[in-house]
Amino acid sequence: MTERKPASVSFESWVESQIQAAQDRGEFDNLTGAGKPIPPDSVLDGENWWVRKKMEREGLRYPNLADDIRRRIIEARSEAIAAPSAAAARAIVKRMNSEIHTHRISPPPGQPLILPLIDIDEVLGERARRNARTTD
Repeated sequence: MTERKPASVSFESWVESQIQAAQDRGEFDNLTGAGKPIPPDSVLDGENWWVRKKMEREGLRYPNLADDIRRRIIEARSEAIAAPSAAAARAIVKRMNSEIHTHRISPPPGQPLILPLIDIDEVLGERARRNARTTD
């Protein structure tokens, strides 16, 4: 247990003396990361940098919700273009656009996401062009 600071000693000099005594005892020898550079800022970005670092050490993946929703939008658009019917394509786009609306109302933690809705007319047009190419 650390001794109490004497009233006659300034806080700074008392702390310095505690650090010097610990160094003399070798308590700072062989610390993890000693002599290594501080990790790049990208590792420490954000308020939960320490969580990401711990998960990295444990071999876990920190969920990136922004990338996940963007990937799902791209997949839904591709799935709608490849759908067997226009009605199926509309249902896929409607389901994804509903999820986008949900993210707009209550966004996930982190940086704000600008998520455009999937344009059903664009998807149906692309679907029609794709079907026309396959029937030629």
